[in-house]
Amino acid sequence: MKYILSTKEDKVLIEANSREDAFRNYFHSLKKITLDKLGQIVVLKDEDGEEYPFRTVPALVLLGLMNFNSGILNVAEITGCSIGESEDLLLRAMEQDKWIINTEG
Repeated sequence: MKYILSTKEDKVLIEANSREDAFRNYFHSLKKITLDKLGQIVVLKDEDGEEYPFRTVPALVLLGLMNFNSGILNVAEITGCSIGESEDLLLRAMEQDKWIINTEG
């Protein structure tokens, strides 16, 4: 299937077997990116026009493209939560999104 992934500043055509593979392939292709260029959320659109939003910070932390403390501060800034609450939120999101680090689909 073909997907279009939209970031804050870019649109990328991705061919993958599933939307999870499309997200995974995109994030694994990143070597260095700033959050201001990527955005807090990326949106994947499939061939049927269905859109799937995905939060970026947990994936960036999981892949080592953002350090954990920066991730916490980012979550605190966008949610208004305390540092402790933001750490808990980030850890829960990372647990839910850990499939992104699996390169075998």
